[in-house]
Amino acid sequence: MNIKGNYIIKIHTIIFLLFFLSGVSSLIYEVVWMKMLVLVFGNTVFAVSTILTSFMAGLSLGSLYFGKISDKIKKTLTIYAFLEIGTGIYAVLMIPLFSELDKVYSKEIEVAWERRRRIVWN
Repeated sequence: MNIKGNYIIKIHTIIFLLFFLSGVSSLIYEVVWMKMLVLVFGNTVFAVSTILTSFMAGLSLGSLYFGKISDKIKKTLTIYAFLEIGTGIYAVLMIPLFSELDKVYSKEIEVAWERRRRIVWN
């Protein structure tokens, strides 16, 4: 093999490794967020449903948007890299948001129970 062929094989190997690590990190995010949402919802079913709905919504909205413009983009790998960086930033920012979500969800549950009590006892 010539030098250019070896270089292309190395680049492709690195790109495939990065895609693999991206998938692994997505699964790690999913498990960590599920554990955090179980603390908020108190139930694994609601936590898993919320996580899966968020992942599927993100996939479908991303496919809808980028499916329309994908033929016009010349540097798809660069766009993908920026999307991965954005996902990483979003993942880090979600940690403090989950603590706030607990407060909001607790208040909503309190209001719902009060409404239910009024309906049953009035």
